[in-house]
Amino acid sequence: MGIFFSDSLNREDYNRTNACLLGQFFTISVYRNKLIEFFTSDIEPFPISDTLVSRIRQTRDKESLKDVELKKIRDLIQKQARIFEELRMARRNNKRDTTEIIDQLMATNLRMCEEDACLRAHHQ
Repeated sequence: MGIFFSDSLNREDYNRTNACLLGQFFTISVYRNKLIEFFTSDIEPFPISDTLVSRIRQTRDKESLKDVELKKIRDLIQKQARIFEELRMARRNNKRDTTEIIDQLMATNLRMCEEDACLRAHHQ
């Protein structure tokens, strides 16, 4: 079944108030109802998760997550550099008790290992 629908009345019949104008109106009305039924019946949802847009969005989310993880790692590296400098200065000034500084360094190493484990878990 095709849809024969022009959505307009014949202008000449309208200007002459022809009797077939009423038939045209009813035909248009019936075709509109059929068209509405056609578009609203057997609606199957479109799987958005399988689209290219979804894959692009997932890739962008992964990249932003990597950026956040990279910033955390850079911050830890900068903190380690400050701790190394503090340790170097403590040794230069013959400060004997460097255990607190070494403990700070160990804590940053532990955090880097945890970040590395998180990063590997996200990639699997």
